[in-house]
Amino acid sequence: MTTLIESRFVPVVNRDQEIGEALQRLEALFSGVTRKDCVLFWYGVPTVGKTTILKEIRYQISTQSIPTALINFEDEMEKDREALQRRIAQALMDQLSSASRFVPGLSITDNTSATDAASRLLTFIRDLSGSNQRRPFVLFFDTVESCDQAVFRWMQEKILAPILNDDELRKLIIMAGRAEPRTAEYDLIYPLEAGLVKFPLQPFDGGQTSIQLKEIGVGESLISGEELVGYTSGLPGLNDEAARWLNDHPQSSSDELLTYLVDDIIFTRHAGAAGNLKDLKDELLAVSLLHHFDEELFADLAASLWKERYLHIDSRVIRNKFNRLLGTRLVESLPGGYAVPRLLRLILTQYMKMKKREIYYLVYLKAAVWFKQQVEQKDFAAIGDRLYYLGELWNDIDTMPIEIKTKLQESELLPPPQLDDPDDKAVHELQDTVRTLHQQSYPTSTSFDRIRKMVEKELPSVYKPATLEKLEAVLN
Repeated sequence: MTTLIESRFVPVVNRDQEIGEALQRLEALFSGVTRKDCVLFWYGVPTVGKTTILKEIRYQISTQSIPTALINFEDEMEKDREALQRRIAQALMDQLSSASRFVPGLSITDNTSATDAASRLLTFIRDLSGSNQRRPFVLFFDTVESCDQAVFRWMQEKILAPILNDDELRKLIIMAGRAEPRTAEYDLIYPLEAGLVKFPLQPFDGGQTSIQLKEIGVGESLISGEELVGYTSGLPGLNDEAARWLNDHPQSSSDELLTYLVDDIIFTRHAGAAGNLKDLKDELLAVSLLHHFDEELFADLAASLWKERYLHIDSRVIRNKFNRLLGTRLVESLPGGYAVPRLLRLILTQYMKMKKREIYYLVYLKAAVWFKQQVEQKDFAAIGDRLYYLGELWNDIDTMPIEIKTKLQESELLPPPQLDDPDDKAVHELQDTVRTLHQQSYPTSTSFDRIRKMVEKELPSVYKPATLEKLEAVLN
């Protein structure tokens, strides 16, 4: 077993461009250049490295004696809205004061109202800027999705907007969150939106993962970067956890590594607002197989998979459990529904196929039937989802348990034996749907766009190139 570099001492790798975006703007502020694009927002799935990037930027900035302050909303457990607003203003003032050694004229105490706290903070920031010959300052806000929406909007209106509107202040505001801003989770107001620059964080590829492994101290003899990405989707946080676990368990199997990542890391450390995930794990794993879902599909799936658990349960209980699902850090909002982010879905799908094989097939079977019903109810774009789940089932037709194959037959989901190629059933279904679409009197472009997106992005993983060409020909 090799002695590895402690996580806190491992250099940040493969993120020079992201870090450089902040440092370039800071250089411009030092030169007296006014930058309107001074609100930077990094977003991505859990463990992609958002917090790591913010910490690294803050560290590099602090070496230049620039005052900074950081609020991580995941750490803010205060339930009282007024108290939380005051706490945010107080934390920003205290950190800026400590970093600059500049004492505020009026402090913020537990008896200060939230409105007065914001006002005192702004006064302090203006005094600090004047005393420092308009030296720049930087405010960091991490895990913004964990902040109460009303509190987040108050912070924008009472603190951030006045700062951005003051041309005398040289400022940089850096944020990070799960989802792209301008969503229902956290809407940015003007002038934050006007100065916003968004940066989606991408996972590491095999080569980048190899660089990370080298910095950690893990040799290629233990596992290659390309191989590790197959278990972690290239997410830097999971790469680090997996490498350290493999170093401590060099004789472990791939199944044991995957179990560790899912059970001990994803489901233990990323509960978010939902609290303990133990009683939600089955449901979360089931919906992780779906590209998107809503409360209706979740309720139908739960009643089908766990009849004894949900048979006599009030709809309000199901809604409560559904809302708890949405409160985890493992589910994101989509237009018209929700989903487990694709990078995490790839990992959880492997886990399900390995550990809960029967449930894996039952979810796909249920989804194929569900989306057929959606098509029949004139949601024609759902044909793309149906073809995906059919393709997954047909790929395993010769190896799946006989009871699953029987259920497929009962649901009329087996490809007709007279077809030379089973995938031709998918082509025929799409042809029928497209024919129906063309016969409709209302616009069909949105439906075609959704179907094309599925054919281009998701179906290549389950259909042969020749079948994809046929599907594309039908759409064109």
